[in-house]
Amino acid sequence: MSPTASRWLKIVAAALTVWYLSVVFIWALRPLHDAIPIGLDPRTNAPVSKTVECNTLFESGAHDKPLPDLKLTAPVRDTLAKDHKNYVVSDPALLKKYPQLAGWTGYVYNRTGCITVHNQARIVFALDTLGYLVAMGAVGAVAVRLRRTPAPPPIKPLMATASA
Repeated sequence: MSPTASRWLKIVAAALTVWYLSVVFIWALRPLHDAIPIGLDPRTNAPVSKTVECNTLFESGAHDKPLPDLKLTAPVRDTLAKDHKNYVVSDPALLKKYPQLAGWTGYVYNRTGCITVHNQARIVFALDTLGYLVAMGAVGAVAVRLRRTPAPPPIKPLMATASA
């Protein structure tokens, strides 16, 4: 194997290792985040979500703590009255201005938090690991093949040159 090929294989192997270690230490060891839909804004009918911090990729459960309480934004909270932990419209003038508020009872989590994000992150990490192993296997196979390939014989000149 030529020194140039050997150097390039070492560079490729080092770059793959740096990439994989950065995936592990920059992404996989940090807590994941999930934006859970919680309903529609009663004034604009725009979707609203709540961002929740999940466990890291290597922890057994997706989320250990209870989901945070859902607090209303100040404009919505100021226009609604609290009744047994449910928010209901109390102002008839407000209902006239925002008819979509009729029957609105507040924000609720529409799904269990963190499970989907945690499962998808584990799949991505498994694919990253598989890709790293395949790429390193390819580098190893190329290195073995280059070592087994005999060097070409030196080229002999066809005619001897006469010196004058």
